[in-house]
Amino acid sequence: MDRRRRDLVETIMAALGGPSVVNDLTQVTVRKAAELVVLAEATRAGMLNGVVTDITALIRIEGEARRACRALGLKIEAASGPPRGLERARARWAQQESQESNKAAKAARRGKQSAKRERPPGHDPTQETD
Repeated sequence: MDRRRRDLVETIMAALGGPSVVNDLTQVTVRKAAELVVLAEATRAGMLNGVVTDITALIRIEGEARRACRALGLKIEAASGPPRGLERARARWAQQESQESNKAAKAARRGKQSAKRERPPGHDPTQETD
């Protein structure tokens, strides 16, 4: 959690113009916002992993983290294109579809091979007469 907090502090400070531009009071607010975000993430992760958590407390922590970030004037810009999670899901779906088509092609080849094996030895399909 400490590593995540430090990363968030660095990210927020960079978004504000760097530590040389940000005054001491704002740096305290940056640390508070980072700590609240980390606490909200940890609480949500614990809840999702089965730890008994007060959902109201989670909502309050997330709201306070959001307000702390907003007080710093941070803007979340929409990324161009679909979200990265959606991109990963689409790539996984395409890979699964490719694997399924490969399996179907292998099964079809195996079916043809077994049909060839069923013919009696010395059988020549070009000399068949009806």
